Amino acid sequence: PAPGTAPSTLGAVDYDALRASPHMVISFSHFLPRIELLPEKRFMFYPNLAKAAGSQALRARVERLQPDMHIFGHTHLPWDGVLDNVRYIQAALAYPRERERGMTKMEPSTFPKEPLLVYDTKLGPVPLHNPYGGRHYLLAPRDPTNQELAPWVKGWRRKAK
Repeated sequence: PAPGTAPSTLGAVDYDALRASPHMVISFSHFLPRIELLPEKRFMFYPNLAKAAGSQALRARVERLQPDMHIFGHTHLPWDGVLDNVRYIQAALAYPRERERGMTKMEPSTFPKEPLLVYDTKLGPVPLHNPYGGRHYLLAPRDPTNQELAPWVKGWRRKAK
C-alpha cells in the first residue's frame, strides 16, 4: 500500500469457506447495507435521513458474504427482520430524548437498559425481537406511491410549526 494508507483486506475474505462453515456468520457495520432497512419517508420525523442512509458498496459486500445475521446502526431506528435470508438487526441506543419516548424498544428484551442478546451459544439465534415500529414492513409491503404522512408525523409537524 501507499505510505500512510492501510492495507486492503477486501480480497482476503474467503467467502466460499465462510458460507460452507457449520458456524453462524454474523457481520457488522455502522451504516445501513440496504435502503429497505429504512422506513418510507412518510413514516419518518426526519425524511432527509434517507439521503444519508444505505450504501451500495456495503450491500454488495453483505450479499457476497451471505451472513446469517447482519447487525447495523446509524439511523437510531430499531429493526429486527429477515430480508433475502439474512436477519438484519439494529438495536439503536439513540439520543436520550428518543430513549425517553420509547423509540428504542426491542421487546421482549430490556434493551437499552441491558445489552441486546442476539445469539446464545447453547440455543443459537434468539427469536425475533419486536422493535418499536419495526414490524410494519414484515406485515405490509412498501408503497412508494402513497404520499400520505403517517398520523404521528402529521401531529409532530403541526406541533413544530
